[in-house]
Amino acid sequence: MKLTHYQIEHIKEYIDRQNIWYDDIKDELLDHLICAVEVEMETNEIKFIDALGKVLTEVNPNELQRQKLKVEHIQTFKDLASELKAFVSTKKVIFTLAATAISYAVIRFSVDLEEAMKVFQPAMILALMLSFAIPTVSNRALRPLKNAYFISRLNTIYTSAFLASSIINLLALDWLIVHPKALIIYITIFICFVIAGFLLMNKTMLKLKARVA
Repeated sequence: MKLTHYQIEHIKEYIDRQNIWYDDIKDELLDHLICAVEVEMETNEIKFIDALGKVLTEVNPNELQRQKLKVEHIQTFKDLASELKAFVSTKKVIFTLAATAISYAVIRFSVDLEEAMKVFQPAMILALMLSFAIPTVSNRALRPLKNAYFISRLNTIYTSAFLASSIINLLALDWLIVHPKALIIYITIFICFVIAGFLLMNKTMLKLKARVA
């Protein structure tokens, strides 16, 4: 039994009253509720309002949102690992070589290495993030800030990078400065991680564009 337009709008109003932040999760929840209510009405031969009431006792919108975000965060780390593995392949090894060259340059030409490291890490994260964020965040058709897929990846990648750099600066920077080889390895890994995040976010934007199209 198919729901009427009015009944679907009634379900939409219910979803809008919940603490659901993202459009894609709202759409997923709407599809789930419509299907579940239709099955209840047909199976038990009950009215729409009774079927909806029964379905809503079995659905927790906030829990659905939490689970969706958790899955996206885990998948982002897996995809990041795949991107990083590609950096040792012949196709993308240039990224690793470039990162190593930058690492050497930071160490070789910095007057105050400690201060340079504290500035270099967040500056690189922000530069790469803004390079794709500025032209896309304002895109009304994509609405990336209202998309759980986009926001989960953005948070996972760049929050991880900021936390890692902060922890290193706090606990290990002094040791790294007096061990240049270890510092080169760290900077190389850090740069590769940020570049991998940048590439992954570009792929994410392409997927969003494909969905809108």
